[in-house]
Amino acid sequence: MKTRIALRRRHYAFGAFATMTAIASRLLRESPMDLIENTESMLVNSGGDQRTFYEYVSDNLANVTDYPLKEEDTPVYWHIHKSGGTSMKDYYACMGLVEASEMGVIRHSDSEPELQVHDREGTYYVNVDVSRKEGSVRAKRLGLAKSGLADIFYTQFQFAAKLLFTPEYRGRVFTLLRHPVERSVSMFYYKQIASWENPRIYRPDLDGMNIGAWLKRGDFQDDVEAMYGNFMVARLVGGGPHNIDLTNDDLELAKDILRQKVLVGLITQIEESVNRFDKYFGWTLRQEEHPECFERFIRQGENINEHEHVQEGSDTWNKLAELAKYDVQLYEYALQLFDEQGKNLFGNDGATIDIGQ
Repeated sequence: MKTRIALRRRHYAFGAFATMTAIASRLLRESPMDLIENTESMLVNSGGDQRTFYEYVSDNLANVTDYPLKEEDTPVYWHIHKSGGTSMKDYYACMGLVEASEMGVIRHSDSEPELQVHDREGTYYVNVDVSRKEGSVRAKRLGLAKSGLADIFYTQFQFAAKLLFTPEYRGRVFTLLRHPVERSVSMFYYKQIASWENPRIYRPDLDGMNIGAWLKRGDFQDDVEAMYGNFMVARLVGGGPHNIDLTNDDLELAKDILRQKVLVGLITQIEESVNRFDKYFGWTLRQEEHPECFERFIRQGENINEHEHVQEGSDTWNKLAELAKYDVQLYEYALQLFDEQGKNLFGNDGATIDIGQ
């Protein structure tokens, strides 16, 4: 059974957290039914813990600049669909990391009474599914974070903040970001061919349809993915995928949370991003020992679906950008944050990190 990987240690100071104005704004906008449902969810999942989502984020997720990294902390990959997640999973599996992901239930029952690490042809995983809410609740009940069995979690931001970690056993979040319009386009065409996915994702009725025609059809509001326009902002501030009641206050709060709690990578600079991830978490030696993993899954990529592209500035692009206006602004901020983290955390000016350092 594998043990937790030793983490490299450095120290940096960190600034103030998000403004309370944005938090209060969200609380005031919640309907009475939302407040009841959220409170019930907290009680069910957290043993009577009635902290706000902001407090969960503050307490249970480590600041990016909070050094030294502790042995009790666990790397958490925030999997944003159609943003390189499959490549990241395959890459770290290739390097021998023990994962907590949907693999744990795909291959094993979620009713097993104890945590175990399984080996499937060289891929190591724990028998839990932290990609789902129910699986995350089970993982916390079984003490997954405390156990140290998983080297890396693949999950959603809100599950990491609220369900999986504690102030004693914190998550350290990193992710790859993609322009929201490109992500939406990729998801639309993926839904046409993904027959292996569940009916919520696979949409054979869209087969052969152009995304511009789909938008002009006018019924896209009924498609669940259309509600993901501001997916990143909604998840960072504690909303679900259908949360459309977002404001500029939410955007500013999401920016602060992203800056404080997320090590940012970009699809457009995936090699640089992965080098940063590996250096931050102390995985560079593994990368050097397994160069074939980087070549196959990062340079070449996995789960790449060739499809029609949308030209920036076109009517279709502008419509999708409007649907995702807050995510677009968050992404633009992330571009700046990527450069800042490169300078402040890794001591470079954007050049590729020397992983041998």
